[in-house]
Amino acid sequence: MSELNNFLKKYIEKFDFINAIVLTDKEEIQVCASYRQDEEKYNSAAQMLSTFITQRNEHLQKLNNTKAKAITFMYTDHLIYMELWENLKICMFCVKDANLPFINKIVEDMKESLSQLNKAIENIKN
Repeated sequence: MSELNNFLKKYIEKFDFINAIVLTDKEEIQVCASYRQDEEKYNSAAQMLSTFITQRNEHLQKLNNTKAKAITFMYTDHLIYMELWENLKICMFCVKDANLPFINKIVEDMKESLSQLNKAIENIKN
């Protein structure tokens, strides 16, 4: 699991507009989550995550009922990006003025490492 945490953490440390990244499997079971260490940003991410989770099922239903692979939510102080992958769902919690095209590039980079993620996830499940 530390391999997967390190994988997510490197993106959070590299890009200061990302506050948290949460990965779930297709059954909505949280596989891994990584949060910013900065206390203020961590509290902000935790609050945002709490708000989002209360509405998460509705959002996932919207995403599952369309042909879309990704959906973006804009809250007062936050931008939340959710995308479906082969066997994972990623939620990226960002500051409100995050650059969406740049987020898409980051997610594409993460997808290229999908084989690494799949191996780490299988190790967690076993």
